[in-house]
Amino acid sequence: MGWNMSALGVTQIRGRESSGGKLDLRSSLIQCGLRRHLRSDLRLAGGLLSAVLFSISASPARAQALDLLPQGLNLGSFRLFPTVPVKVTYDSNIRLLNTPVNDIIASVQPSVALRSSWSSHQLELLASSNLRRYKDNKDQNSNEWQLSGDGRVDVDSSFTISPSLTYARKVEVRGTPGDDARLVGQTRYKQLDGAAAVSKRFNRLSVSGQIGLSKLRYDDILIGGVLTDLSFRNFTQTNGSLRLDYLISDLTNVFVTASANRSDYVANPFGLNRDGKGYTILGGLKLQPTSIISGEVSIGYLAQTFKDPSFKNFKGLNYNINISWKPTALTTVQLGGGRSIVNSALVGVPGILRSNVRLSVTHELLRDLILSPRLEREHEVYRGINRSQNRTSAGISARRIINRALSAVIGYDYQQLDVNGVTNAGYKGSRVTLSIIVAK
Repeated sequence: MGWNMSALGVTQIRGRESSGGKLDLRSSLIQCGLRRHLRSDLRLAGGLLSAVLFSISASPARAQALDLLPQGLNLGSFRLFPTVPVKVTYDSNIRLLNTPVNDIIASVQPSVALRSSWSSHQLELLASSNLRRYKDNKDQNSNEWQLSGDGRVDVDSSFTISPSLTYARKVEVRGTPGDDARLVGQTRYKQLDGAAAVSKRFNRLSVSGQIGLSKLRYDDILIGGVLTDLSFRNFTQTNGSLRLDYLISDLTNVFVTASANRSDYVANPFGLNRDGKGYTILGGLKLQPTSIISGEVSIGYLAQTFKDPSFKNFKGLNYNINISWKPTALTTVQLGGGRSIVNSALVGVPGILRSNVRLSVTHELLRDLILSPRLEREHEVYRGINRSQNRTSAGISARRIINRALSAVIGYDYQQLDVNGVTNAGYKGSRVTLSIIVAK
């Protein structure tokens, strides 16, 4: 997984997720050796935290107050929301390999969102970019950008239609199965996503559905000075889902959801056909938002088959958890997890079964000082080769809201990968990041 500062059948990997089986979060922390490996970095984080969060003259404590939230620029029936985060990061293992290389990275992530303020219907257009520059390892420099639009058509008070479209130029996130650790340079690709969703409410019964299409096209890459064709990774994925919700009380829904997917690769090198299709079925309980708890829990079945008979199919238990609990007015605890099948950068691997569980807390030390620790554990099983792996990550960040237009964030992240079946594939790494966010 990539660093986290945050399923219709198959999903393309852009981040982490993990662990199927029994998970002991406490033992995971001990296994990672967080206390031993992170002590020096935490000293640095503590010093920066003191300097940045408490030396800045901040406005009175009101993090959630409306007068500290960005209001945007009024453009008639639209509002424009520009945001410019500027970050400086020390990374102890920039390529996430068992032979770490450290560096300092500067990044700028400007974005602008145009949102409608109509009484009905909705439209949002977004343009964003991420420009990274490394102090020593210039071959890791990258420029990413994205254009997207989504909307909602209110046919009536109980029937909506929601289309969306996104086009982006990206690089593979280090540490994800989509990233090939053997490549020194960045893997770049183009991605086009389109979807349309409908939702209809019939008194206590609600019906919703979605269809989607995703196309990924990879750029050629230099390997040892030779331009190498990565078109074997190009693929198109289509998916669809249907969900039924029934309100059994004012605060509780029961639901069932089914989804199907299909992946088609442009090329199949070495005669290995990685094309596949699959489905998921889930049933569960949804808790309507209250002052204390909200979210949903479901359990079901997952299956994925591949055209090449030499690849073993996936099938088995599926689950999804997304619970938010507010033990106090100042604290929110979130528990999440699920299973999905993701694509791989390796020719002989048609898919990876990923299971994960994550826990995060948001606490307002002051109303303009927000502390956010998190912990995540994931387990991945590869098809086509003898490989499985466990990834543990933890982090903490503190955000100081100075005024409506300015905030500062300092964060620390650690992750460790333990691999079975492949030698010298594991790694450990940590990051300390300082961010200044300017918004309107």
